[in-house]
Amino acid sequence: KRLIFTAFLLLITSLVMISLRFKALQGNFLVHYPTDFINPENPLAYFQPLERALHAFRILGDYILLIIAPVHLSADYSRMPEQLFADSYSLAGLLSILVVATFAFFVFRYRKNQLSIWGGWFFLAFTCTANIITPIGTVMAERLLFTPSIGAIAFLSLLIFQHAQKRKMTLIAAAILSSVIVLFFSYLTFQRIPVWENNQILFAQTLHDAPNSPKATYNYAVYLRTSGNNPELSQSYFLKTLEILPTNTLSMTVLADIELERKNYVLVEYWYRRILKLEPNNNTVIANLEKLLEYKKKLLIANS
Repeated sequence: KRLIFTAFLLLITSLVMISLRFKALQGNFLVHYPTDFINPENPLAYFQPLERALHAFRILGDYILLIIAPVHLSADYSRMPEQLFADSYSLAGLLSILVVATFAFFVFRYRKNQLSIWGGWFFLAFTCTANIITPIGTVMAERLLFTPSIGAIAFLSLLIFQHAQKRKMTLIAAAILSSVIVLFFSYLTFQRIPVWENNQILFAQTLHDAPNSPKATYNYAVYLRTSGNNPELSQSYFLKTLEILPTNTLSMTVLADIELERKNYVLVEYWYRRILKLEPNNNTVIANLEKLLEYKKKLLIANS
């Protein structure tokens, strides 16, 4: 009866969370991704439900590892599908699957214990954001871990506490263990804080943490361009963004602007036409291209 009651409470909690998310997002509850090109914010949106669930299950393991040892943090986790496959089928991916499977095993093992409430909280708190029921706006984000981490931390802490009691751990040993854990996480916290000091540090660190993310590469390129310190380096990162995501019209637009500033009208036209292949109804680019062609025509007449 206790197990059924616990499962019922967790189910009600999950339904309430889904309802609140639906009310908050309204028409955006079901995210609609473009079908003519890949959006790296969440490549899981392009997978079939079963395949998406398998990758999402692996990502749950990544989240648990971030709780246990948050040593590989990133402000951006967007990636292309091939990178997502590589992550899932790597040794690190197999480790994540093993971790979440082990966590689920212990939650089930202690299903008749109060621990099951906290362990179940972790999984059900991800009901809305694990990309299993429906794809969301991102493949993974540390902010999504805040609520589920309450359940995971409580479950793991109580599990360790119960085993410590059984083994009759001394007060001194418990104090040493607690101190080590506090010092470890305090050190990681103070190490991470400077990353958010300014855009230069944040975007550079994010690019280091997620080198295969077109979003991280693009943001760093934008920072370099707006700071005006190194135009050539900025251009190289916009081009690198296109190497990762050839359909990134934002980078093409900036590259067209760069060439326009240099009065390199041949490349300006090239970038405009490349954008229109992907966005044939982009009225701004259409108007700019018409102005460019008219200007080139006048130059040709003037020089003839």
